Amino acid sequence: MYNLEQDEYKLAYEWLQELDEGQPASHLARIIGVSPKTVTRWRKFEPDWETRRVGRIPQESLTEAEKLLNAGNGYAATSRDTGISCSALMRRFPGKAWKAISDDQWMKIEEYLDEGLSYAEIERTIGVSVDAIANHFPGRGWNPEQIIEHARAIRDFNKNMRKVGI
Repeated sequence: MYNLEQDEYKLAYEWLQELDEGQPASHLARIIGVSPKTVTRWRKFEPDWETRRVGRIPQESLTEAEKLLNAGNGYAATSRDTGISCSALMRRFPGKAWKAISDDQWMKIEEYLDEGLSYAEIERTIGVSVDAIANHFPGRGWNPEQIIEHARAIRDFNKNMRKVGI
């Protein structure tokens, strides 16, 4: 129901301007076919149809995101690089970020796990999701004691750095 094209959004916005007489956003949203949040947003400002796409994500960011996804980046990495949420990327580009993980990558991940890196550190380094790593290497992540020990070490390091003045 909420998956309208930009031209349809323009028409819906114009229709909202004609219908809006203090009626609840949920009622108007049902009539027009947009979400109540969109009605509320449109009441506050007029969308800039030339520079922004539906959902208020700039076209330049979407183009950059599509290039990154086509180049093989995952949703999380593309989200970090473009500032677009993962869920928005998944809605606009479904199935784009799926990629097979090579045997070389699995071997590198296993090396990192043997060195004691956490799933999250490996995700940031290689770009393979924590879930994929945990499914492929169950039980190899940090246990709660290791997490606490690491947090203490970081805290102590930062405390010592503050004492030194760095």
